[in-house]
Amino acid sequence: MIVSTGTRMTMAAAAATVLGSAPIGSTFREQQWAVYAWFGVGVLMLVHLGARRVRVPATLVPVVALVAFGLYLTFMFTPSHAFLSFVPTFDSLRELRGALRNGFTDVRTLSTPAPATPGLTLLATGGVGLVAIAVDAVAVGLRRPAAAGLVLLSMYAIPTAVAFDGVGWLPFVLAGCGYLLLLLAEGHERMLRWGRPVPYDDLPDQEPRPWPIRTTGKRVGLAALAVALAVPLLIPGFNNNSLYLLFGGSGNGSGGHRLGGSSLSPFTQMRNQLLLDKPQDVMQIQTNQRRPFYIRQTVLDQVDKQGNWKRGRLTGGQSASSPLDLPEGTFLGNDEQRFRATFQIKSGYQDNTLPLYGLPTRIDGLPGSWNYVPDVTTAYSRAADTGNLHYTERFADSRPTAAQLEASPVVSNIQVRRTWAKVPAGLPSQVTDTVQSLIDGTSTPYDRTLAIFDYFLGPDSGFIYSLSTKPGTSGNDLVDFLTNRQGFCQQYSSAMALMLRVARVPARVVVGYTPGARRDGRWVVRTDNAHAWVEAYFAGLGWVPFDPTPLPGNSRIEQPYAPRPGDSATPNPSAGSATVSPGTRATDPNKLPAADRQGGGSGGAHAGLVTPRRAVTTLVLLIVLLLLLAPMVTRFANRRRRLRDAAGAEPATAAHSAWDELLATAEDLQLTLRAA
Repeated sequence: MIVSTGTRMTMAAAAATVLGSAPIGSTFREQQWAVYAWFGVGVLMLVHLGARRVRVPATLVPVVALVAFGLYLTFMFTPSHAFLSFVPTFDSLRELRGALRNGFTDVRTLSTPAPATPGLTLLATGGVGLVAIAVDAVAVGLRRPAAAGLVLLSMYAIPTAVAFDGVGWLPFVLAGCGYLLLLLAEGHERMLRWGRPVPYDDLPDQEPRPWPIRTTGKRVGLAALAVALAVPLLIPGFNNNSLYLLFGGSGNGSGGHRLGGSSLSPFTQMRNQLLLDKPQDVMQIQTNQRRPFYIRQTVLDQVDKQGNWKRGRLTGGQSASSPLDLPEGTFLGNDEQRFRATFQIKSGYQDNTLPLYGLPTRIDGLPGSWNYVPDVTTAYSRAADTGNLHYTERFADSRPTAAQLEASPVVSNIQVRRTWAKVPAGLPSQVTDTVQSLIDGTSTPYDRTLAIFDYFLGPDSGFIYSLSTKPGTSGNDLVDFLTNRQGFCQQYSSAMALMLRVARVPARVVVGYTPGARRDGRWVVRTDNAHAWVEAYFAGLGWVPFDPTPLPGNSRIEQPYAPRPGDSATPNPSAGSATVSPGTRATDPNKLPAADRQGGGSGGAHAGLVTPRRAVTTLVLLIVLLLLLAPMVTRFANRRRRLRDAAGAEPATAAHSAWDELLATAEDLQLTLRAA
């Protein structure tokens, strides 16, 4: 079967795009994005072939492809609001815009490898589709396949820049093979313009052998790939890659199972853990405290007008191996209790800050150099990490009473107010007005704190827990959260801490873990126990924790001084016993909607998302249909082309075409011709 030049180059451009997109897989934890992206490339290939078959002007072929790709994205991602499931409407376009915004939010808040959320899948599919259109336009339309390599390079350069553990050698090889395939296809077409290759030597009794020029080109391409793989092994500093590890390199010990790291922001690390499909054990703890409070990892003390918190630079402090000081202004009271906890950190969990309970007074068993900063109650290291650590912490844990907090006056310490009560400039009036309406009529810092606390947890608050957030239109993340009232601990803790500062109560955000589950006398903490809460500073008492997140299940620790509105006080203040949140929206995490557990989308914005199973089924049916029609369509197209060439002015081309059509017609009529 003879395939036309345009058809062969169009198919080669599509294949090069599919192979070139392989590096994108290193940025995802699941590879379902590839079903959407590669299926989209297949649709575009058929559109390109059809447009050229009906002789659409070359300049309009990319335009036709863009329109068809828009219909494809509508069908795959927002069919529920589209006409006939694929024709865009205002509602479907609005839904698609929200999905794109969620995707860019995931780009900002997730680290690689990231879960294949609907937003990220849409971005990957759209990006690969645009690359496919551009590659076809350059390689086929402009006949510059070498220049198309610059477009393909974008699908390698971006993953290389963002993938935490690099791209690896196999995706590199696949991408390189895709580019070589495009060049070989173009080279083959270029040589055919000089006439047909004759694969026989002068002597008739010799066996056919490959065309020497084509063979040489393949050898050059394979040699170039081999050199590109081998050179990094010889360059100092380039040995932390998959090929190096394949040949026995030790790497950094983290491999692909790194759960967190000092290079990640605490919120990014926390959300990345919450979105794992299969939660992993982070640590095991044995303690004599009957019901321990949350496990502190680090403190975020700097905030912007969007309500985004980050950790200040950890410097100085005292050696973590010596007796540890309490934070300045801390009052334990006469009912303070001293406890002991032994931590066993899993090897895959690597961070430069240490998980700790309460107010540590001593830490034993730490190897290397670790420092402790009392002001932020954080132990950190510049040269070590938490992987495989085994250490013992002695700590104090005292919870003040509501009466003590009520008696606490306004903070007068200038340094505390300057450090922990600073409000960013340009804060939206919606935030300040909301805070003012909540604290009107209150007389003490504790009253103001409870008013803001009740705002999130009150029975009529309307706030719900979800790992996905709804898109907003205000241009401010904090305002959008307060308006849509849907999010997880990051949004709740960030919002409450900033609102406390607006109410002139020093506050900060703490990132760590809920206690986990009791198993064989130990507390087992997993990635889905990652959590964030708020600490407010009270004069004469120090830092006091508040948790404004309506956590599902029984993982929430209720404090006697901050009961959920409508609840009675918890009877055992020092033990911090847990209660099940009474809100009707609190459910078991495993029973949350899939979009909530996996951080996908904006509520109902992705309810119509085509699942991988549906996409694969559609793809299989389409392939079967194309296979059934392929012989007829191909035969018709070839006959039409040959008859046209046979009537042309070029004698040699006309003779070849007429002879080929004669042989094909004989085959159609089942006539057997002799080889001579």
